[in-house]
Amino acid sequence: MSLRFEYPQVLWGLLAVAALLFLMGWRGVRKGGFSPRRAILALIGFSACIIGLSRPQGGHYSTSQRGLRGDIYFAIDISNSMRAEDLSPSRLEFSTAFLRNLLRGLPGLRVGLFPFAADGYLLMPLSADQDAAADLLSSLTPSLTTNQGTDFDASLTSLLTAILKTKQERGYDSAPTRVLLLSDGETHASVPRALLEKFRSRAIPIDTVGVGTLEGSQVPVEGRGGFGRETLRDADGKPVLSRLDPKPLRAIAEGTGGNYYLARFDETPKISARILQGMQLGKLNTRFQMEHEYYPLLFLIALIAFTIEFAFGRWEYFIRGGATTAICLFGFSAFGWDEKTEARLDVAPEKRPYVAYNEGLRLAKEKNDADASELFQESAATAKDPDLRKQALFNLGNALLRMKDPTQALSAYQRSYDTKANSSNTQDRINRSISENMLLAKKIEQQQQEQRKQQGEGEGDSEQPPPDPGKPQQFKSQSFDEAQKKKMFDLVASEEQQVLQRLQQGKQNKKASQAKGKPW
Repeated sequence: MSLRFEYPQVLWGLLAVAALLFLMGWRGVRKGGFSPRRAILALIGFSACIIGLSRPQGGHYSTSQRGLRGDIYFAIDISNSMRAEDLSPSRLEFSTAFLRNLLRGLPGLRVGLFPFAADGYLLMPLSADQDAAADLLSSLTPSLTTNQGTDFDASLTSLLTAILKTKQERGYDSAPTRVLLLSDGETHASVPRALLEKFRSRAIPIDTVGVGTLEGSQVPVEGRGGFGRETLRDADGKPVLSRLDPKPLRAIAEGTGGNYYLARFDETPKISARILQGMQLGKLNTRFQMEHEYYPLLFLIALIAFTIEFAFGRWEYFIRGGATTAICLFGFSAFGWDEKTEARLDVAPEKRPYVAYNEGLRLAKEKNDADASELFQESAATAKDPDLRKQALFNLGNALLRMKDPTQALSAYQRSYDTKANSSNTQDRINRSISENMLLAKKIEQQQQEQRKQQGEGEGDSEQPPPDPGKPQQFKSQSFDEAQKKKMFDLVASEEQQVLQRLQQGKQNKKASQAKGKPW
């Protein structure tokens, strides 16, 4: 059983009670006739009113999954450079096979497909039908886009617009969302930092996968008239040599809070596990489940104290005390306190991660782990400093562990362990603590699993074990009839037409930029 005050700021009123007692004592010394009974009853009556107005509650904290819906967007580079064959059979075909293999480790997530080159469009809206996503991946070719040459700036801007539009239309803005971007990294222009900050501020990390080799390869294209194959050549007639450029991909991942990976099939279990951990942390929701309200009892105590004083003939104190009780009751019913105002931290965006972290430490010292965990999570999601991010995730794990949620705590510890701090002292100190705390978390998790297992065996009539609240819900595969398929493809065609119109309007600018860049 935990005790909390819903409006703890009201407790400052106890200072007024202390001042009243001091005044009564001072007047009693000066004029004589100090009454201990009167002082004790005044202390009890006024203190009970103030404590009751702060609304003490009894209950316990619980952690649950918020949203229980994870969305992932696959952004696939389909520019001509993805035809290069330094990865067999080609970079693009390797990427589609890589994603199909990755999908097997992401059960229950909704998937959206976003092919891009000079710009991109949402080929497949979010759907739980992962089989349909796998089929569409096989159909990706560079011919799906009219303008060649990779432009991360324009493509990511279109992707962010599509994500925000989908969230607004479907009405689940709290659903955790990630982006997995596959590309060889060749781009005409660097991605603006302001654009990456938009993804980070909305908690939409972008994980990037570098496709290709540093040695590179020539780019084969269809021959004239569609017969045979030729080698793609630049404006001077020289064969194009396309190489993997990890620098912009790393910048995108670091700027949005994601991770950078190399395109290797043995990496898919690691990538899928990291994605699921990120989705799980994004759905954290802790709340206080109230079981008892104590303010009526406190107001009753105050009324009894003032009644006793009235019984001894102190009319003036009875009137004052009764008026105070009435004012407290009226104020309690007429005026509300917004407990969310305590967490308002109106500061500059670059200072927000530090302020949120410090506020989380303060709440953790006050044993308010529920609110502290939310602030630690916010600090970790928005912090650019790896030292701060590592410490925020570590403290998030500690708060979750104190709330008896070892599954979420292990996820936070793992992310903290994987974050490399700039300071070697911070790195070593926190990693040692993480190792010790993870052992404790695993032990608590095993005990909870054994308890759930014993409870399940005791019921006897349950054929299946209850779902584990620490795991994401599984979505059932959807099947579409012909009308739904036609509607979906009409929607895709409409969105593609809008993209084409936008590209046509900026055609002159595109030509000017491509004259300086590379059309592949």
